[in-house]
Amino acid sequence: MDYYLDGACLFLYSSTALVPALVVAIMFHNDETASDSLSEWLNVLQSVVLPFAVLPLLHFCSSEQVMGIFVISRWGLIMLLAHCCISWLGWAGLGVSLSCIPRVLL
Repeated sequence: MDYYLDGACLFLYSSTALVPALVVAIMFHNDETASDSLSEWLNVLQSVVLPFAVLPLLHFCSSEQVMGIFVISRWGLIMLLAHCCISWLGWAGLGVSLSCIPRVLL
């Protein structure tokens, strides 16, 4: 019985993601420019929302109370926060590509 409930929950969770995706695909299957525009807006939306998902993740990973012995080091946290800031500024058009930094320093 437990296996059936796990399968039913798996089906429910999968269908909550799959059904809207199928509806959108069916709606835009003939109009290529509309699907390209939708894809661009989804990418923009994901790049805006991602930092709000990463920051709580970093908070919990740096909490010894939550992670115990698997807590991230302070140096690792600083590096990850710096990477998030550079990525966010890059999205805003203010950042510098990390690949350009060594060429500038040479």
